[in-house]
Amino acid sequence: MVNMVSLNRIVDFYCTVMEILKLSQKRYSLNTHQIRYEDLVFDFELNVSNLLTFLNLKWEEELINYQKTALGREVIRTPSYSQVIKPIYKTASYRWKKYEKYLGPYKKKLEPWLHFFGYVD
Repeated sequence: MVNMVSLNRIVDFYCTVMEILKLSQKRYSLNTHQIRYEDLVFDFELNVSNLLTFLNLKWEEELINYQKTALGREVIRTPSYSQVIKPIYKTASYRWKKYEKYLGPYKKKLEPWLHFFGYVD
């Protein structure tokens, strides 16, 4: 969390992490599958099906009822436990746009990632 104390540090940290990911994918020939949250909430089944195909796994109906599956577990050991049992919600889609005016000074730095993830044409 030390990198989350100012917007400048957050942007620098984000860009560094994304560069490491990009470099690692190239250097180590990592076969990765990318899903944008907005796409997942728009069409959950399609995006999960595509992920399962990538992982060479089969569709299971329990995937649609992931909340029930999570609640049926004895323990979920993750800091985001409370989010695991919530439905996927559309209100988080494009939430970054609410802060766009604050991101203005960092737009040039963030622009490659906006293109990379398909947030601009």
